[in-house]
Amino acid sequence: WRISGDFWDEWPQLLRMFTLLEQWNPHCGAGHWPDADMLPLGIISIRRNPAKLPRFSNFTTEEQRLLMTLWCIAKSPLMFGGDMRVLDPWTLSLLTNRDVLEMHRECTANRLLFHNDYRIAWTAQHPNGGVYLALFNVGECDEVFISATLAELGITGSAHVQELWSREDLGIVKERIEALIPPHGTKLYKITACI
Repeated sequence: WRISGDFWDEWPQLLRMFTLLEQWNPHCGAGHWPDADMLPLGIISIRRNPAKLPRFSNFTTEEQRLLMTLWCIAKSPLMFGGDMRVLDPWTLSLLTNRDVLEMHRECTANRLLFHNDYRIAWTAQHPNGGVYLALFNVGECDEVFISATLAELGITGSAHVQELWSREDLGIVKERIEALIPPHGTKLYKITACI
């Protein structure tokens, strides 16, 4: 179901989507998801009334990655709003990251973990027992450390961690996952408990 008016490439609209997705999240489930509207990425404004020249998305690369992370962890349908005939390599990489798309398709129990001012975290369960964690810095000025403990994620002991956008293997973590995240930036992790 649709949870907002038309969504375009403006930071205030993207920031507002965190609130809307949090509010509608309790109603999410198999066969019904909150629709945060299209992904205004790549070249957009192809046909508008009055006609405007095509242009690239106004979102920065950090904001584009943040948008894709939020839509995927919140289970919003992924409807591309750009021109697929002229995909640039960056946009293509966002739309085709297999690990991120697998998370979007397979994860369950999606929920907000915390929202402390400009530090936000969402989590979801992997069907094979792992956990996904998305960390967001929605602040305007500074890089900030954002962290979540394994206990908050329901993991006892240690866990193996991989960042899905960079595909960086972070190895074994014993207590917490912490990252320095730029303004309007994000990190997305797949976490598997060690046996």
